[in-house]
Amino acid sequence: MPLNWMPVKWTDKPQLPKAEGRIEAIDLARGLAIGLMIISHAISGLVGIRNVPDWGMVPIHFLTKFSSSLFIMVFGIALAVAFLCIPKVTIGQGAA
Repeated sequence: MPLNWMPVKWTDKPQLPKAEGRIEAIDLARGLAIGLMIISHAISGLVGIRNVPDWGMVPIHFLTKFSSSLFIMVFGIALAVAFLCIPKVTIGQGAA
């Protein structure tokens, strides 16, 4: 089955299909990122940096790096969904 490719011009704006309601996957990923960030900050704040050996901070740094990267990625996806969706405009009405 051949693929039907359409040529894309540089002036074409990217568009995504309109999402109806909230997207649960974005909410789940955002909640996971915030939860991991809270855990990583709480561990280093409650235990104290001086009481943890150097090798003991490795998992905490892993959580921090993963959660901040996940949060930035989710933020970018949410922006794309918010601003690249096709608006539903009918003839005779303005954009709502």
